[in-house]
Amino acid sequence: MRSGLGTSARIPTAECRPLALPLGHDGFVNVGVASHITAAASGGPRYDSNLSSEQRRHQSNGIWLCQTHGKLVDSDSGHFTIEGLRGWKRLAEERSFHVIVASGAVPSQQIEVTAGEAVGDELVEGPGISMRNDLGSITSQLVAAAKNDLNAFKRTPGWPHHAIALSLRMTHGGSVKTFHASALGGVGETFNEITVIAPPGTGKTTTLLQIAEAILLRGNSVAAYVPLGEWSSQSDSLLQSIVRRQAFAGEGEEYLKLLAQSGRLVLVMDGWNELDAASRQRARGEIKRLQREFPSLGIVVSTRPSGLGRADFRASG
Repeated sequence: MRSGLGTSARIPTAECRPLALPLGHDGFVNVGVASHITAAASGGPRYDSNLSSEQRRHQSNGIWLCQTHGKLVDSDSGHFTIEGLRGWKRLAEERSFHVIVASGAVPSQQIEVTAGEAVGDELVEGPGISMRNDLGSITSQLVAAAKNDLNAFKRTPGWPHHAIALSLRMTHGGSVKTFHASALGGVGETFNEITVIAPPGTGKTTTLLQIAEAILLRGNSVAAYVPLGEWSSQSDSLLQSIVRRQAFAGEGEEYLKLLAQSGRLVLVMDGWNELDAASRQRARGEIKRLQREFPSLGIVVSTRPSGLGRADFRASG
């Protein structure tokens, strides 16, 4: 499995202790600063002339620090060494992985609703929503629909009667982490995009259905499974293809959009490698539009190793 560790990842890369959220003098929340490990220009702290311009700009040369230590590390480069900062970063990434995946504990996420006039679980109203509902009720009814939909997929002949949780690996640089699909139930609240990459016949579909099930078991987000090969034969959009299924009968597309806007919808898309060139272009365009309109939308996609370049499915890459 590969996670989006660029602009879409929202875990801290390093800090000496958990970052707080104090208000700055201008009234805005201050969550820290992005800093260079080795300086971006000659004369800066810890400048390394052996690095290329691209290497200096790469995320591997970046570290996320609180405001206090962001200033300190640049003021005392003799004490705060390259090795020390990389150690901080490595420790924080280990800690973040443990919190997000290994323990299943996920940082809370602020829910913002702009389709109507309410926030959180209060009443919401928007275009295409004929009656006032609260966000919690909408989430609950679509979680129930998604569970029924998932059970329908699991009743198909290809689903094993006794499916086991397969082991997944997350690779980042030289670091490899192993975990089970069930541990990803809450990871969508931290990573907007997750890609599951595996050779044919190794259980990608099983894994994606297990990820969707784990998300639904939490009860606060809707994981909608989308078999891309089936979707590509239709003229429907991704969201339309979901609400047309029997399990979602009576549920409007606007409800899915409301959940996407509030960070409570994850599209679990299976089989990117099954799409032909025209279908990939169509899918890329739709994903780009959805991510632009709903920045908090979660996306999980599976493919074969040769079926996906980084810029192929990511709208921002």
